[in-house]
Amino acid sequence: MKCVLKDPYANAFYKADLKEMKPGVHERKWEVDPLRHPLRLAQGYWKITGDPSPFDEAWHAAVSRVLKIFRDQLDLLK
Repeated sequence: MKCVLKDPYANAFYKADLKEMKPGVHERKWEVDPLRHPLRLAQGYWKITGDPSPFDEAWHAAVSRVLKIFRDQLDLLK
């Protein structure tokens, strides 16, 4: 979710930044999967463990951002 907060439109990240983008962003293009997979992973983690500790303020902010982007992209289709 840190990557979602860094740049929700990026689909690849790495530690060293070699381009004129935000530090850590390797490539930037719209795809659903980079936003969908962290949500599915979180759901699976919670379902198996019942541990709510990863779901902090930053996680909630990232989920809010993901939902906003999904709405924005759907609006573009109208």
